[in-house]
Amino acid sequence: MEVSALRVNASAVQQIKINQDPYSAEYARPGRGRIEILTKPGSRDYHGEGNFIFRDAALNARNAFAATRPPERRHIIEGMLGGPFGRDGRTSFLLSGHDEMEDQQAVVFAIGPSGEVHDVAPQPNRQSLLSLSITHQLQMSARLKF
Repeated sequence: MEVSALRVNASAVQQIKINQDPYSAEYARPGRGRIEILTKPGSRDYHGEGNFIFRDAALNARNAFAATRPPERRHIIEGMLGGPFGRDGRTSFLLSGHDEMEDQQAVVFAIGPSGEVHDVAPQPNRQSLLSLSITHQLQMSARLKF
């Protein structure tokens, strides 16, 4: 499926390939340098993965233009869970999630009508993504008679 942005988190990615063939019959129109992302398939066993990243302003260097060290914080939580779905063994699921929160501060260093301005302006940002895929394997039996 062609998309303009990645809508799956890093935990669910199995393989990344760059397709250099501009005239591949697989796509509707010519193009160069396509990035192909394969996600992890479902399986007959439950499996999962989780990651947590945390950063605090206590370890940041002081900005030369800021009067004080602004309180910045960032955390990323992501993970995936996959396994069988149903009783037939041919249906599986893959659930992946990603939550990123950044509390950044922009340093304002300017000259205004009343003189110099030294301030910090908050710039909070939050992005969340939840993705679910269900895969069902069709079982076709081919009978050849001669």
